[in-house]
Amino acid sequence: MAEPVGASGQDTLTVAVILGRCDDMRAEVFLRVAAPAAAGRLQLVGRLAGPQCRRAITLPVTARLEDVPGPGAGMVTSPAAEPRSQPALARAVLTEPSFWTPELPNLYRLEASLRCEGRDLTVIDRLVGLRRLGVRGRSFWLDGRRWVPRGVACESVGPEITAAAVASATAFVVNPDDHGLAVADEFGTAVVAVLPESLTTAEAVTRIADCSLHAAVVGVVLPTTVPSHEAATVAAEARGLKGTLLIGWAVRGDLPPVAAPAGVDFFVVQLPVDGLPAESWRTMPPVPLVAMRPAPSHGRALPVVATRRMACDRLQAELAGWGLADGSGRQAWEWAGYAVT
Repeated sequence: MAEPVGASGQDTLTVAVILGRCDDMRAEVFLRVAAPAAAGRLQLVGRLAGPQCRRAITLPVTARLEDVPGPGAGMVTSPAAEPRSQPALARAVLTEPSFWTPELPNLYRLEASLRCEGRDLTVIDRLVGLRRLGVRGRSFWLDGRRWVPRGVACESVGPEITAAAVASATAFVVNPDDHGLAVADEFGTAVVAVLPESLTTAEAVTRIADCSLHAAVVGVVLPTTVPSHEAATVAAEARGLKGTLLIGWAVRGDLPPVAAPAGVDFFVVQLPVDGLPAESWRTMPPVPLVAMRPAPSHGRALPVVATRRMACDRLQAELAGWGLADGSGRQAWEWAGYAVT
């Protein structure tokens, strides 16, 4: 994910791909690269070429990178990893862009050289995706449509990643590695990265920045052990690094709801096995909620991914019944997603 800088190979790049103004005819793409060991003005020279996709053929285009002078064009760099020189910032304009979705996982190849004061430091050659993802009200929207993820727990590397794509499931992966995410990018498996409890704030910000380079990663979830103020700090420091990636926070569904920390985009509401939310959750916090609970013990004869994907549908049905238990003919609100781990 990071390319080596310098002869020692110990210093690494920090790369960010940020989708600017875009529609079906035109997309602005900003690429920012920071090199901690570099001293002097950095410049990114190269191109974006593509798209390439396993499921479709599209006429390729090539967009040259244009240098954008200035200190990162006002983009935020995490104080946890402030470089000695300002990041290089480049802009590319793609006509008739092909965006990444699970159905059409389009990718572009970034081929560029990072220069410092006219001297080439390193070469960057990697695939990137452009993804239109966000939150509207209490729902997720992907590529202009409401999107309801059905999540299953998966290993970071292995056949489960591709099986999740076949099952139209979102893979929930604890601390995914770069190889597994590259597979998900190519196969069209949407991924929610669950961060481990052991990470510091700076490490969490770094992991978010790493995950943002993969179009497949739609969200990163902070664990329940992270206090509200720390979740807000992570979200603030990652704001200029994450692009359209969404930041979630895991909370307990058997306890009353809590206020959403600033910068947190959604909650993952953890439920007990066969359990339902506490009654106080009928008053929904103003962020999308993804219901999550452990897989039931039955049905193990089926493949794990297929079993858990079907369990998501059962969870959705049970929560719909819970939402109508007060006798009303319509739910007051809808869950944004469902996950079985």
